[in-house]
Amino acid sequence: PAYSVLVEKKVMVPMRDGVRLAADLYRPDAEGAFPVIVSRIPYGRAEPRLQIAFAGGFFASQGFVFVAQDVRGKHDSEGTYYPYIHEAEDGHDTFEWAGAQPWSNGKVGTYGFSYFGSTQWLSAPHRSRHLRAMVPIVTAQNLYKRWIHDGVFRFNDVLVWHIENRGQRAEKRDDVDWASAVRHLPLIEADDAIGHDVPAYDDWIRNPSPGPYRDRINVEGRVSDIHAPALIIEGWYDYYLDLAIEDFGRMREKGGTPEARQSRLLIGPWTHVMTDEFQDRDFGGDASFLDATGEILRWYQRWLLDAESGLEEEKPIKIFVMGSNHWRSEAEWPLARTRWSHFYLHSGGNANTRDGDGLLSRRAPGEEPPDRYVYDPDDPVPSVGGTSI
Repeated sequence: PAYSVLVEKKVMVPMRDGVRLAADLYRPDAEGAFPVIVSRIPYGRAEPRLQIAFAGGFFASQGFVFVAQDVRGKHDSEGTYYPYIHEAEDGHDTFEWAGAQPWSNGKVGTYGFSYFGSTQWLSAPHRSRHLRAMVPIVTAQNLYKRWIHDGVFRFNDVLVWHIENRGQRAEKRDDVDWASAVRHLPLIEADDAIGHDVPAYDDWIRNPSPGPYRDRINVEGRVSDIHAPALIIEGWYDYYLDLAIEDFGRMREKGGTPEARQSRLLIGPWTHVMTDEFQDRDFGGDASFLDATGEILRWYQRWLLDAESGLEEEKPIKIFVMGSNHWRSEAEWPLARTRWSHFYLHSGGNANTRDGDGLLSRRAPGEEPPDRYVYDPDDPVPSVGGTSI
């Protein structure tokens, strides 16, 4: 650490409509103005499992002011919470406030995972004159594609998340039989059946297709309005992975400034909660997300401190190669040297379960018996496995 750290709790930051949002400030214990890193959080700026205090202390010790803020309607912040809708303007107003404080050098960066990664993308097209760098982690520019996969609701996610995060504070509902709850019909009444009418949940059910309602939380088409570069961080086991890779490509091609087009991508062997711990896999000593901290620090030093970092000479993609368990830098994605292969499904008529006779190979199928099953919409087959939380 270059500095000891001062912490100021529950600073109320005014928004354009008079609502005030609560923030904790982690500042270097020294005179002068420093760059600012903003993290806007719906789950509690002091929630221990998020390790916000650790992040705040670390970045402050390296010469940055870290602002951890509860989003509108959450914890100590005023106003009414509605998922995502207020984050663009509230984020912009927070950047304008942070860049004008006496302890600020006028340069603002952002940091955060999942929802508080989304708060970064949503506010970026508003082009705050202070916003200079972003670090969106396990998130995406298009939230519709996250929650509604190829036209199909991730319904367990949608219902559980809305119920548990509907109020001022998140409330984990271990008393709910979720397996039964997600089968309630009609779907728009599933929240009422649990005992809560959640307006945002109802709106999501009423708007299952792309359109004006969903466009409010989609910045894919506004990348040319984003002037700050992004260090996009993802996990091979995260459900945002494909979307984040697309975001990286858009930023490199369509970012609104030369700086934005210097965005970078880092992918590690992580799940959505950034763990690399699996029962049947060991990715070695270099797999921890904490090892990415140095990359994040270099990113902020480059764009918020104008420090020599060598990033311009490096390839823009860094990936963890699972199996050989090492990090590798690449110039593009997909890799130019990729060898594309076709794989085909085979069956002897019983390609079910791991003990079935199904097979995946490069050999094209010949005369093979089909598999059959009876589809009963009242007795659906739940999905198991896939990308992890």
